[in-house]
Amino acid sequence: MRDFSLHMLRELLLTFVRRDYGLIRFEDYWNDRDDFDGRENIVLLRHDVDRFPETAFNIARLESEIGVYGTYFFRVKPQVFKENTITGIAKLGHEIGYHYEHLADAAGDYEAARDIFDRCLNQLRKLCPVVSVSMHSRAFSKWDSRTFWDEYSLDEFGLLGDTYRSIDHHRYMYLADSGRSWNADRNVVWDSVDGLSPPQMGKGTPGLIKELNEGHSIRSAQLLIHPNRWPKTALGHASQYAMDQIVNMGKTAIKTYTRLAGRR
Repeated sequence: MRDFSLHMLRELLLTFVRRDYGLIRFEDYWNDRDDFDGRENIVLLRHDVDRFPETAFNIARLESEIGVYGTYFFRVKPQVFKENTITGIAKLGHEIGYHYEHLADAAGDYEAARDIFDRCLNQLRKLCPVVSVSMHSRAFSKWDSRTFWDEYSLDEFGLLGDTYRSIDHHRYMYLADSGRSWNADRNVVWDSVDGLSPPQMGKGTPGLIKELNEGHSIRSAQLLIHPNRWPKTALGHASQYAMDQIVNMGKTAIKTYTRLAGRR
C-alpha cells in the first residue's frame, strides 16, 4: 500500500477509530471545550485545502462512509474556491472553515489584510456558516499571517477559534503531514506550534499507525491533513511526491539562509 494515498489515509483513520479515539470537528470543540478538555483520546480533525479541491471531496466522502467528520479549511482562491465542492463537503456532515493568508497577500499591511480577510470570509459564508479559521502557511512569504491576531480579535469577525491560536498544544499534540513526515523534524517554515512534540516514529504513515497501535505517547491531538497530499490515482501520487520534494528543498534553503543571516 503506497504511503500518502487514499487507501493509506483510510487505514490511518480506521486505526484511530479502532483505538477508541474520538475524531471531532473544530466547531464541536469550540462549543464544548471544557468537556473535551476533560477527556483523553480526542482528535481535532483538520484538513487544509491548499489545492485540488476534488481530492478534498474524495477524502470527505471516505470519512463520512466510515463515520468520521472533521473540518475542511478552504482558501478563497480561484483554483480552490469551488462552490459545489464546498457545499458538497458540508452536506456530507463536515464543517467548513476559512484557510486565510491575507497578511501575505497584503505584504504586511494590516489594514489592507483586514479588508481582504473580511471580504473572503463573507464570500465563504454565502455558502455555509463559518466559525473556524486556520492559517495557510506561505513558505516563500516573509509574512506569518497568524500575527494578524496580535492586532485584531476573532470576536470582531464572529469567529469561535483559530487552529493555532485557540488550541492548547501542550494538551493536543500537533500531528501534521507537512513535508511528508509526521515526526517532530518535519520540514516546515511557518507551520509550527509551541507544545508537545510528536514522538520519534518509524517512517511515514506506517510509523504513525504503529505508534498508535503499540506506543503510549499520543493521547489527544490535532491531526492536520493536506488533502492534495493524498491523491486517489498513481499518477496523482507521483505528481504530488515530486512537488513535495521541490517544496521541501525550497524550505530547506529558506531556513538555511535565515539561520546564516541571523549570524551576521
